[in-house]
Amino acid sequence: MVPSKGVLAVLLLAVYVNLTLAVPADGKSLREQEESVVEQLDLKDTAVKSKGRPQGRFLEPAFFGVKKKKFTIGQYGVGTFFRAWRNCIDEGKSLATIESEQDQHKIDAMIAGTETDYWIGATNLGAPDYTLTWLTTDLAVEMAPSDLALDDTACISLGPSGEWKPNACFDSEIVFPYICEAHY
Repeated sequence: MVPSKGVLAVLLLAVYVNLTLAVPADGKSLREQEESVVEQLDLKDTAVKSKGRPQGRFLEPAFFGVKKKKFTIGQYGVGTFFRAWRNCIDEGKSLATIESEQDQHKIDAMIAGTETDYWIGATNLGAPDYTLTWLTTDLAVEMAPSDLALDDTACISLGPSGEWKPNACFDSEIVFPYICEAHY
């Protein structure tokens, strides 16, 4: 099987990034380079508590720096939350993240007139206080409706009118179509 141009480009980029990180530039050690980046990004305040490293978990998506995203309804029918996540990956996309009212309105327009829920990438799995995060970035969900009460683990779907609904993540009987996002 021959990889597509897109897959090949991603692989070459990954190799390039790994090689550039592995070879010290200007004779500086990796530690000195990290401290330099912290200074350049003005992260000194957040880095003080963590001995030169910014606190928190930073998972930059592969599409970091891309300005636009496009939402699409998944091509592979219906599935559980985790199947929907894998299907989006198989399509070269990620499960939808709603980061603004504009994103919510775009998706609402897409699913208007339907009679089913659609999976999006919000879940509280692994969060001890049931706070929602995006599965694809591990960042906190900022756009969740204030009336969305979660007292158990949940994976979120959007109803036909755009309302957010908690669902059991591991119930194989709960299957919905899903919304993916592509970046360009």
